[in-house]
Amino acid sequence: MVFHPERNKVTNVRPSYSLAARSYHARTPYIPAFFKFFAAKLIHCRDTSLLDLGAGPGPLAAGFAPYVSRAVLLDSDPSMLGEARCRRYALGCEVTFLECPIELMPEDAGDFDLVTIGRALHWLPREATLKQLSRHVRAGGHVIVCESGTVAPETPWYPAFRAARHGTFSGKARDLGRTAPAFFSDTDFRNLGERVWRAENRISVDTLVERMFSYSLSGRDKLGDEAAAREAQLRESLAPYETPQGVHEVIYNRALVFRRI
Repeated sequence: MVFHPERNKVTNVRPSYSLAARSYHARTPYIPAFFKFFAAKLIHCRDTSLLDLGAGPGPLAAGFAPYVSRAVLLDSDPSMLGEARCRRYALGCEVTFLECPIELMPEDAGDFDLVTIGRALHWLPREATLKQLSRHVRAGGHVIVCESGTVAPETPWYPAFRAARHGTFSGKARDLGRTAPAFFSDTDFRNLGERVWRAENRISVDTLVERMFSYSLSGRDKLGDEAAAREAQLRESLAPYETPQGVHEVIYNRALVFRRI
C-alpha cells in the first residue's frame, strides 16, 4: 500500500535525492549484530509493529523485518521510496509505504512498538515529529535513532573521500550524541543511553564511487558536468589503498534509544 498526500500540503521538504537514491545501497552498512542486539532487547514477540521514519530505501526496515510482523516506511522523497519498493518482497513482513512528510502522516497509520530514525533526524521538524510519535507510539515503545559511518582515524583513505565528496564545501559533521537527546528532551520519551558497534569492512572502489554519489550535495544530478571529475579524483586518491580484496574500512554503527513512558 502506498499513501500519497496532497502535494500542496507539504511543509517540510528535503533536498531531492533523485539519482542519488539509486546509489544509496553503497552507504556504510548496518551490521547483523546491530539488528540482533535490538531484536533480543526490545522485540519480545513476532507481533511487533515497526515505523521507519525517513526510511530512504529501507536498510533499517530490511534489517528488522525478520523480527516484526508489520513495517511502515515513511519518506517524503519518491525516489527513496521507489528504491524501497523494489525490495519489498525481500522484507518478509507486511509492508506499507507512506510517501509524505511526518506532518502528513495519516491518523489511521496505526500504533507502533518500535520506531527507527536513521540519517534523518536532522530533516525532521521537532514539534510535528514529537506530536506524531506521541500519537502513534505505544506506551513502553521505543525509538532508536541511529547512524552508520566510517571510523576516520583508522581508515587512512577517508580524508580523500571527504575531499572528493565535498569539493570546495567543508561539510560539518553532526553530533548525534547531542542532537538526539536535545530532540527528545522534556518529552515523554526517556533516554536509555547509546551503544556503538565497530566492524571491519572490505569495499570496492566502484562501491565507494557510488557512495560519494549517494549524498544529496554530491549526487550526479547535483554535480552535473563536474561528476566525472569528482569520480576521477576519488579513484586516483583510492588507488594506493586498493587490494584484490577491496579497500579496507573500519565502520561503526551507533544508536541512541528512547523509551516512551
